[in-house]
Amino acid sequence: APDTPVAAGDALAAMRPMRVFADMQWASYLEWRLPADRQVYVDGRFELFPVEQWEQYGTICDGLRPDLLDSAGIDGLLLDSQRQAGLLAWVERTAVWRPLYQDANSSVFSSTF
Repeated sequence: APDTPVAAGDALAAMRPMRVFADMQWASYLEWRLPADRQVYVDGRFELFPVEQWEQYGTICDGLRPDLLDSAGIDGLLLDSQRQAGLLAWVERTAVWRPLYQDANSSVFSSTF
């Protein structure tokens, strides 16, 4: 698809995060693109994840509870600039997340230094 974050996926593949929080629409691509030892928080297969995890996904995306990233062991982010604007705004204000890649549609961050 034209909006597939190929360059952002390349940036994630080159870094060392083991558990990635990404926009759900890009998660299946990442599962294909990233090395097999990486995990994506959720993907489009709703039936595989508990309801609580989907609720947390929405809350995190809105930037309302970014602390849930730590409790989920997230150390890599691939964020959509529009759909996850609340979380992106929070991440850009913290010192914990290091920016690795950004384009008009996506941003990649790592908490693994």
